[in-house]
Amino acid sequence: MPFGKELLGFLSSVGGALAVTSANILGEPPLSTGEEARAVFAGTASVIIPGSAQTKKSSTITDCTGTKPKLLRQGDVFIEDIF
Repeated sequence: MPFGKELLGFLSSVGGALAVTSANILGEPPLSTGEEARAVFAGTASVIIPGSAQTKKSSTITDCTGTKPKLLRQGDVFIEDIF
């Protein structure tokens, strides 16, 4: 869940959905500011929210489609804290 009130406001205005895990290209380091995202995604992103990330780590991504959760990428949240 994002912390920034601007992003929360935007999410509310579009129905509360954000279909991304992070702002980076696969294999590249995460982008942590709106300016960095604009430089990389200029002309391809519909909306870029100004501001900065709350952390430098990527999102934790877990695959919950099977019978047992599988960690796909470690971020700030540890799988042991979730399951």
